[in-house]
Amino acid sequence: MPQIVIAPSSIGTAQFTIAAPETNTNRTITLPDSTTTIVGTDSIQTLTNKTLSAPTIISYRGGVLIQSSTVTASSTSVDFTGIPSWAKRITLGFSNLSTNGTSNMIAQLGISSGVTTSGYLASTGQGGVGAVAFTNGFGLSVSTSAATTIHGLGVFMNMGSNMWVYSMSGAFSNAAAVINGGGLITLSGSLDRLRVTTVAGTDTFDTGTLSVIWEG
Repeated sequence: MPQIVIAPSSIGTAQFTIAAPETNTNRTITLPDSTTTIVGTDSIQTLTNKTLSAPTIISYRGGVLIQSSTVTASSTSVDFTGIPSWAKRITLGFSNLSTNGTSNMIAQLGISSGVTTSGYLASTGQGGVGAVAFTNGFGLSVSTSAATTIHGLGVFMNMGSNMWVYSMSGAFSNAAAVINGGGLITLSGSLDRLRVTTVAGTDTFDTGTLSVIWEG
């Protein structure tokens, strides 16, 4: 039969008390068959190699900046990959974004097999011009010309079952015009990438900075 040994510390003068709860029910505490340190509910400790079965998360705040990219002149698209499956909210920031053509700029989401290029239910509008419907991506600009330069934020929120909703607000840098948009896409798998391109996919970027942040 194993023995239980309570060994006092060789230093220190304080008393260490093991107190029983006020209960009429017999209780058993089973110690692990390993040399370890017991985790306390009131102490701050680092856990390593632990598995939590159906935990209840009381609160969580966090974000990871995966990439900030200056667009490469003559590139037709900019991709952000490696977005983790636990990401529930993704924010795309864009500043001084411009192309050499007239095709509207869009954002597309994708899974491990590639970017999704159809099935979007989206619209983006510009003050004084009206809204434009998009089916191959989420609109970032309308009435685009080679002189168009835009800045703003696009937010993608997971609604469950690989469904993502989109909300965008921005403005032209080269003119007094405000842009707003929204939309919906249901992917065929877990999102892991985001692409910024144009509707035609052939116009090239000539300036701009893009940043992507995800949150769980």
